[in-house]
Amino acid sequence: LDTGMNSDVVENVVDGFSVIDNSTNYSDVLGHGTSVGYIIYNISPSSEIIAVKVINDAGAGYESDILAGLDYCYDQNVSIISLSIGAGTSSGYCDENPVAEKVNELADSGILVIAGAGNDGSGSVKVPACARNALAVGASTKSDELASFSSFNNATLLVAP
Repeated sequence: LDTGMNSDVVENVVDGFSVIDNSTNYSDVLGHGTSVGYIIYNISPSSEIIAVKVINDAGAGYESDILAGLDYCYDQNVSIISLSIGAGTSSGYCDENPVAEKVNELADSGILVIAGAGNDGSGSVKVPACARNALAVGASTKSDELASFSSFNNATLLVAP
């Protein structure tokens, strides 16, 4: 779930949907979703990606669209959901947030939900990474140090360059 994806860049996109306008036009004007998809492709070239656009072309995202995107993924019977998006901050777990509740529900059903901790360089992480059952990911440097811009707290489980 992200800004969409350009399937001419990421070769293993097998399907896609935009909850923004309820269409199959999941093209990525901003490039963030495509960049994340390219990383996923390089890590797992045999994976099949379903691109779900939940952030509009102006860079705005709404809780209702994220929830709809998560429901779409569930309906597609996915194994893993990547959420390199976030809003708000939490110094601990945020399980009372509606998106975090949905992430926990999906994780309880056996779906691995990976969420970016954020890029604020603070001791708090973004929703949905602060959901108790999300695999929260922060950023590290090439020398395996925590990146200065990476958000990180007790909810962060993994850091990678």
